Amino acid sequence: RLLHEMRASARERSRYRRNLLRRRLVLGDLVISTGLGEIERSDLIGLLIDARVRYVGSPTLRMAVRKQGQEHERGEADS
Repeated sequence: RLLHEMRASARERSRYRRNLLRRRLVLGDLVISTGLGEIERSDLIGLLIDARVRYVGSPTLRMAVRKQGQEHERGEADS
């Protein structure tokens, strides 16, 4: 029983790590696809923090940002 629990726990940790890696790769690809792949790390962090503050506080901005993102995705799909 203990061995079974240890194996299940190891599988769960492995699944978590794979999903985290996949998410990081997707987010990195998104940064690059928007043309921000070459900016300084601290600049990117600042941009994301600034965007988060504004985004959370404004439903109107969220709608505009979502529309812009969808248009970007459609443009990439056409490429």
